[in-house]
Amino acid sequence: MTAFEYIALDTRGHEQSGVVEGDSPRHARQQLRDRGLTPVTVQALQGRAAAPATRRLRPNDLAILTRQMATLVGAATPLDETLQTVAEQSPRTTVRNLILGVRSAVMEGRNLADAFGEFPGAFPGYYRASVAAGEESGQLARVFDRLADYLEQRMEMRGRTLLALIYPILLTVVALGVLIALMTWVVPQVVRVFDTLGHELPLLTRIVMGLSEFMITWGVALLVVVVAAGAALARLLRQEGPAVRWDRMVLRLPLVGRIVGGNETARFSRTASILIDSGVPVVDALCGAREALHNRALRAGVSSAVERVREGGSLHRALAEAGGFPPITLNLIASGERGGRLAEMLDRAARSQEREVNTLMAAMLGVLEPALIVLVGGLVLIIVLAILLPVFELNRLIA
Repeated sequence: MTAFEYIALDTRGHEQSGVVEGDSPRHARQQLRDRGLTPVTVQALQGRAAAPATRRLRPNDLAILTRQMATLVGAATPLDETLQTVAEQSPRTTVRNLILGVRSAVMEGRNLADAFGEFPGAFPGYYRASVAAGEESGQLARVFDRLADYLEQRMEMRGRTLLALIYPILLTVVALGVLIALMTWVVPQVVRVFDTLGHELPLLTRIVMGLSEFMITWGVALLVVVVAAGAALARLLRQEGPAVRWDRMVLRLPLVGRIVGGNETARFSRTASILIDSGVPVVDALCGAREALHNRALRAGVSSAVERVREGGSLHRALAEAGGFPPITLNLIASGERGGRLAEMLDRAARSQEREVNTLMAAMLGVLEPALIVLVGGLVLIIVLAILLPVFELNRLIA
């Protein structure tokens, strides 16, 4: 049977949507009519031509359903029942419909990895490769368990990063709001009073007034230019060449480059470890792990390393020639190749890079937060002095 995604109207004319299984679209429509619904659209859920917007999963959803799959498959639950249970457990219609689409493909005789392949936007390449290896080796429950651990670790790391960035971002937004209000409203109102007295204003006051007038006159135009430049840069970075050069430049930045590179290396190492441990050949594992990288410069480097490994070269030398990978990771990979424990050493390299990234993030935020406070305080002090200096001179003249 095939899963069909439908939109229908109930007896009150309210729109209903969901998934129904049937032998054909006609059979699916008849089931809807039997339930008192009037079909509006009925479309086969599976297939690569389906609308991509409804075939994507949030990282949190993928982690949750993977953990549920690991638990149910580990309990020897039949695969069709596992997928049905996971679909029923999901509170989100998008996830539920997608899993039912996977179940429909499995019921037609496809293996699970091929069924996941019907929705490549939801299930990444490394995910499908791990599941395929787990099915071939009979260790599907273990593979799902490793994948769930990996996805949960990524979610935890992402959550810690976002939580740590909340205060600096909030402080920056509030500071910009205060400075804009001071420069566009407070400074003109206060300084205008002294300007009418005919006395020459202090240099600092004139500078602040000039900046205030510039912001009032050209502020909107400047904002439009910045937004347009950002949009143009984003469009440029969609092209492969500029994108690779940009990502390579990011990796060379002080501190930020180490954080980005460490995070990418950890993601690559963890993914490759899961794939190799699941029984995927090294070359295929590298190709799958490459898809987990966001930095296109590193991805290009891994592509060249894959070719060297395919020609018989060692992995650590190929990655060293590609560049971008920390020496400790290369040393651990070399040790794993010599001792036949490549998956274990890749996993250890991932943990090492994750610890280093966490340490660097803590150090960066520890410096950034007080630096922002000092910077904002200094700017506000300059504006206050620009307002008070004419008052001091006026008092001196009166005295």
